Amino acid sequence: MKHFLSHLRYFIVIVALALFFVLINAMADSNDSTNLERNSSSQESFQIPEISTPKIEKMIDVGGRSLHCNVYGKGSPTVVLVSGFMAPQIYWNPVVPALAAQTTVLTYDRAGIGKSEIDEFPTHGKQAATDLHMLLNKLNLPKPYIVIGHSYGGDVVRLFASMYPEDILGEQRKILKG
Repeated sequence: MKHFLSHLRYFIVIVALALFFVLINAMADSNDSTNLERNSSSQESFQIPEISTPKIEKMIDVGGRSLHCNVYGKGSPTVVLVSGFMAPQIYWNPVVPALAAQTTVLTYDRAGIGKSEIDEFPTHGKQAATDLHMLLNKLNLPKPYIVIGHSYGGDVVRLFASMYPEDILGEQRKILKG
């Protein structure tokens, strides 16, 4: 078991380093003047690159509303990328190809973001974590999950990890009581 855990930790470190280097590269590329556009209010925004990595695109009902998602690659563990506040899943495009070359990757739009429906349900963090759990169950992606969040997505990830610790990979600590 210790041998397995040491290999597992090694794999997690490799995935984290790959993600870090891809993000650094994407940020460096976004500074290139060909990738920047200026709007009338002089705010800078970068163009999100299109990717050619094969994907399975779906709309999945999670109990009254449908979430838009893309599944890339194959293998276990599944890397789940959770976007920041009001950010669609395409913001993960710079890192998806490198991760999908190694394992299964899921990106999705939370309720009310991108192509996902909002319905009358709340969109707070606990509901977002519940929606993600239902989405993962319906997609039947290989467990365990490495769940990575950016900004507000980090809050969703922490809630998910505390609500469904049996589904995630790595050392965990209880964040919510209940």
